[in-house]
Amino acid sequence: MKTILRWVAAGACAASILCAAQAKDDVLLRAMSEELERAKTLQFPNLASPYYIEYAVDDAISFSVNASLGGIVSQRSARFRAPRILVRVGTHALDNTNFILSDTAGGALPIDDQLLALRHSLWLATDAAYKNAVDVFARKRAAITNFVNPERLDDFSKAPPAVKVLPAGFRKFDENLWVNRARAVSTVFAAYPKVLSSSVEIELGQSFAYMVNSEGSKVRVPDHLSYIRIRAAGLAGDGSVVRDVALFQAAVPEQLPGETELRSAAVRVAENVTALTAAEPGESYAGPVLFDGAAAAQLFAQLLGRNLAVPRAPVSVPGRPAPVLESELAGRLHARILPEHFSVVDDPTLKEWKGRPLLGHYEVDLEGVIPAPLRVVERGNLEAFLLTRQPVRGGETSNGRARLPGPFGAKAAAISNLIVTSSAPTPAAEMRRRLLELVEKRQRKYGLLVRKLDFPSTASL
Repeated sequence: MKTILRWVAAGACAASILCAAQAKDDVLLRAMSEELERAKTLQFPNLASPYYIEYAVDDAISFSVNASLGGIVSQRSARFRAPRILVRVGTHALDNTNFILSDTAGGALPIDDQLLALRHSLWLATDAAYKNAVDVFARKRAAITNFVNPERLDDFSKAPPAVKVLPAGFRKFDENLWVNRARAVSTVFAAYPKVLSSSVEIELGQSFAYMVNSEGSKVRVPDHLSYIRIRAAGLAGDGSVVRDVALFQAAVPEQLPGETELRSAAVRVAENVTALTAAEPGESYAGPVLFDGAAAAQLFAQLLGRNLAVPRAPVSVPGRPAPVLESELAGRLHARILPEHFSVVDDPTLKEWKGRPLLGHYEVDLEGVIPAPLRVVERGNLEAFLLTRQPVRGGETSNGRARLPGPFGAKAAAISNLIVTSSAPTPAAEMRRRLLELVEKRQRKYGLLVRKLDFPSTASL
């Protein structure tokens, strides 16, 4: 046993040394760290100095191809580094964020690993971000003198620094393979004359998320995403456009379906669109509906997942209101929102489920907070919200759910892997029997069986 423990300790030590060496050799991470140290000394005479500085960079490569009816419509390779610079002046209680004029600095960084060039770009962006922060902070302090808010929340919560530096390195895409696959799958639609437009879009992406801040956090983690989208559209007899789509997503291209499965998906899309062109026009419906399979998961993600994040309205100025999409669950903490037999956990630590990789897994959020599983619904009662470091009513500290860039200098919370369980599950066959029973009881001609929703949206950006 002692020998095994020595091997484990030696392996852990070797891995730690390797990661430390990789971090030291990473020119981008070095440039961010060195420029951050210099930026800590920023201050204009008689003006507020930064109390928090954050550099975040998405270092990425991508390849995309779009094919239709056997022809390549477009093809593109890209390499980019997208920075987000956040400078906070003031204090945790009151700073320049959460104001209608608040924002983060962006731009572009050199893609070459030239230390001086990278530091120069970061310096320029930081200088602009600091000057803007000072100006916005003054405007915000002037704005808050015009209203009384006795329950004002802090603008930023404290969190321990996170150090998570994982191995990084891009792998070359086999572009010819994916071009040929897109071309081959797109030929399927040539056999369906009712399909008036169709496309096979493949987007492959590799990205490493970098983040350093003045609290001591240092992060470099993979954030890869690839997808294939097969779309088709036709024209119904009444002139309306009918559409269908098949979407496949994976962290790495090797996890995407092969050509045979993609062809089968294209056939299903084409046949469904063809059937829709001949279908009778729909009518207004009020009656029993059963969400089956993927549609049930999409329904939970759309209705529950989206509302687990509680946005915070910013300080505004007269004549410039800031519209904020409120959570429908705001103010309902510890209230019943689902049947008693339902429980829901948001778990970003899960990497796979029944052998299938999960895209919701992540090591650390955008604010440098390491997440843990979070029970959001217990026996039907809402027990927690998804929180970032921007305090909201009933949630003053982060639980590591800052997953998206947000408005007004903040980050936005989002679900990871939403695990829904029931202590009284009902077999699918029984659910269909109950649907038909309700249809008969309510004297309807039919019930609706929904197998797929357009969530997340498949519309072109």
